[in-house]
Amino acid sequence: MNDKGEYSIVISGAYHGTVRLTLIDGNDSGHDYWDEASGSKDIGELHAIGYLKGGQINIIMLTPLTNVAANKLAGLNPTESEINAVNKAVAELFGLEDIINTAPIPVVTQTGANNLKNANAYGKALAVLSEVEKQLGDSGNPEPAKTAADILGNVLPGSTTPPTSSQNAAARSLLLDGVQGAVNNGLLDNTDKQALETHVITVLAPPTPSVALTHDTGIAGDKITHIGDLTVTGIISGNRWEYSTDGNTWKTGSGNSIPASALGSDGAKSVQVRQSDAEGHSSPNSPSYSFTLDTSKPAAPVVTLTVDSGSSNSDKITNNAALTVSGIEAGNSWEYSIDGSSWKAGSGNSIPASALGSDGVKSVQLRQTDIAGNISDASTAYTFKARSESSIARIYLRLWGL
Repeated sequence: MNDKGEYSIVISGAYHGTVRLTLIDGNDSGHDYWDEASGSKDIGELHAIGYLKGGQINIIMLTPLTNVAANKLAGLNPTESEINAVNKAVAELFGLEDIINTAPIPVVTQTGANNLKNANAYGKALAVLSEVEKQLGDSGNPEPAKTAADILGNVLPGSTTPPTSSQNAAARSLLLDGVQGAVNNGLLDNTDKQALETHVITVLAPPTPSVALTHDTGIAGDKITHIGDLTVTGIISGNRWEYSTDGNTWKTGSGNSIPASALGSDGAKSVQVRQSDAEGHSSPNSPSYSFTLDTSKPAAPVVTLTVDSGSSNSDKITNNAALTVSGIEAGNSWEYSIDGSSWKAGSGNSIPASALGSDGVKSVQLRQTDIAGNISDASTAYTFKARSESSIARIYLRLWGL
């Protein structure tokens, strides 16, 4: 490891995998560095966790900041994306672009002005973390660095359970106290204080909740529904939440849903949600969730004989039981019933005679369903008599005594 805190690892072959680095102080009796907040200190142990790729030089930093991320992932076998997410989150907590791969070299070159910026930001981050550990140590804590890492780790990614409101508040309070302590000790000025406080409050704001249709009726995924109830997710226990239907006016939500009655009449809808903790810190507004509410039932379809054969074309006695269906709105599906209780899906604009069974009196009803899932009333039963050529022939034969 060099004097910048960089550890270089070269792996041959195609190996890709997780690595956890530990720097152990081999001289417990001596002091290793000077901490602006608390004076001379021993390193003790520093940890970092990264993802190695074979066939190249892998640079991993070992610092008090990487220690926070490594503590979060202790005992786990995280994926590359999980490792990157945790390291990135620690960087964001302290206003840095990166904590694991880039050494903060305080040198300005023709193309390296950002190095100075990053170094200054890194120094301020260490000043805040030093104050945090000092304050925890002053309270009698034997392991202030680990305690700080635990408290901050609660709000980092790496768990399917989101941080609680109290965990968010504890981490925010810890860092804000560290910022103030660094100001009091002359390590930061008021401009630094304002910038870091704004950053901490923003990063540790409650997460943005989500909203979606509880039932996307009709065609799933098209966001056209006849049931306008919405489900809200991502609300941290103890937080309050609000919703807006116009992006300006906000109403207090309850439970984990927004009832359809709160959305007004049919039409295009757009809803946003947000949450705030007990201290009044608000999450960002969620993206607008847009959908169409349609609660109007379509009209009942109409069914008639395709051919009313025989001497009368209106007596509803026919030798061809095929039926013609009309009144189906574009995009709608339809069904038919021959007993008034069981329904079968229809196709096209007709019902074949074969679907109606043998000769006799028939009664058919129709209904249609629109793309929002609204079902029309059943049509008035259409009754007719089906009498095929073969049945007529049998009657003639009986009349002639054959």
